[in-house]
Amino acid sequence: MRRKHISFLLAAAAILIASASASASVMRLEVGDLVPKSNQIIRGEVVSVESAWGEWLTQGEVIYSTAIVRVTERYLGQPTQEVAVTLIGGTVNGTTMKASECPQLAPGEDVVLFLLEYEDKNWVTGLDNGKYRVVDDVAINNGHHTARRLPLTELEREIVDKVRDLSTDR
Repeated sequence: MRRKHISFLLAAAAILIASASASASVMRLEVGDLVPKSNQIIRGEVVSVESAWGEWLTQGEVIYSTAIVRVTERYLGQPTQEVAVTLIGGTVNGTTMKASECPQLAPGEDVVLFLLEYEDKNWVTGLDNGKYRVVDDVAINNGHHTARRLPLTELEREIVDKVRDLSTDR
C-alpha cells in the first residue's frame, strides 16, 4: 500500500511539473496563467469515465481515469467532437486512489477544461485549476482549495481575450 501511495504522489508531482506550475505547493492559477500553458480549451459534457491500473514511469502502478468529453464549445485547439482526458485517480475493483490537487470528472458534468497534451494524452492544465464546472450558467473552480465562481459569460470572455492576446503575440 505504501508503494502505491508513493507512486501516486510521484504521478501527481509529474503532472504538476508537466503543466509548468511546480512550486512548493500548488499555486492558484487564473485564466491568464492557464491559457498559454494549454493546447486546448473546451467546454463540454462528460459522457463517460473509465478507470484502470497503469504504469507510472518507473515508479509502479497507479489508477488512471479516462473521461470522454463531448465538445460543445472550443476556445483553443483543433475542432473535434470528443476529447479523451486522462486523470490521476479513480476506482478499480473497490480500490480508490485520489490526489488532492487532481481534478475528477463525472458523467453528466458540464465543464470548461484547459488541457495540455503530454505523452500523447490530454491532461488538465494546472491540475484542479484547469477545471471549471458549469451549473446554471455559473462557472465554478475549486482550484487551490478556494472556490472561484463567476458568470460563464465572464469566464468565456476572459478565455477569448487571452487566446486573442496569445495569438497576436506570436
